Amino acid sequence: MKDNLLRVLVIFSCILGGSCSPYAGNRDVSVNCILSQDSVQILHLSSCAADDLSLRVLRDVTISLFDVTSSVDVGHFLYEEDNRWSLPYSAIPRHKYRIEINIPDRKPIKAYTTMPGAIVPKMTRGFISEYTTASFPNDVVWIMGMDFAPESEEYFVVDKIASNLVNVDNFNTTGEFFHQALYFPSSAVHRFVYVEDKPLHKHYIRVPSVDEGGERVVDGYQLYANNERIISVAGSFTDHCLYDFLFPSYVLYMAVSQEYDLYLKSCIDNEAPFSYSNIQNGTGIFGAKTEQKQYWTNKLIIGDFQ
Repeated sequence: MKDNLLRVLVIFSCILGGSCSPYAGNRDVSVNCILSQDSVQILHLSSCAADDLSLRVLRDVTISLFDVTSSVDVGHFLYEEDNRWSLPYSAIPRHKYRIEINIPDRKPIKAYTTMPGAIVPKMTRGFISEYTTASFPNDVVWIMGMDFAPESEEYFVVDKIASNLVNVDNFNTTGEFFHQALYFPSSAVHRFVYVEDKPLHKHYIRVPSVDEGGERVVDGYQLYANNERIISVAGSFTDHCLYDFLFPSYVLYMAVSQEYDLYLKSCIDNEAPFSYSNIQNGTGIFGAKTEQKQYWTNKLIIGDFQ
């Protein structure tokens, strides 16, 4: 059931569609749901046909979400179309959740996940979005840049990204380093002093949890308030993005639950036979995330992210 990793990272909200795995055995129901602070939660549910591994839509189903932390029955997902279900609800950071799916004539399908803490970014300069070491929760955080292509009128994932964070995973470093003169030759102002000469990562940066050794440490001495160290991000954004206020580029920060992080890492591992799953009596992923999108261009002119 491997999904294309780049598609997973671009969407960063819910795995679209889902797929059947020949390694699933009798776990023939595919569940994909990533809880978030959005006002509506989305779930994809499909059944794998035993003969050709194709997907079948399931409708005679009851899907319930429970807030384990508050001992509250949140509600039932309602069928929309194809394999898509929805529930009007905003998940609460740090709360543990359980999902239960009841299908006639089969064992109940269950899964658990815990929402990560909220990300609270702080802007400290006008021309780049900067965040402090107190912005991130203790959970795993994934970082990526989104740029705009005027030709296709679509956003795309920045190919290379760097930061001054010290304790990050280096499995996807490119062997190259960020230099403003190379990526932004038209900029007379040196806006990326704390990212200069930092390693470039392919597509994204994974910041481990604090328990995993990912203490929030940066290379640089610039201070914000209360001794918070500033986190800076730069990369292979197109040069025009510094001044494009109609379709501004942005940096996406996403804290993830342990389950979702394991899923993303299993997508990266090309030698893994199938993606990580935490679904009991089924296959797929039930995870959680919190996120922040912040303009990478001149916030003083265009205001807060919409």
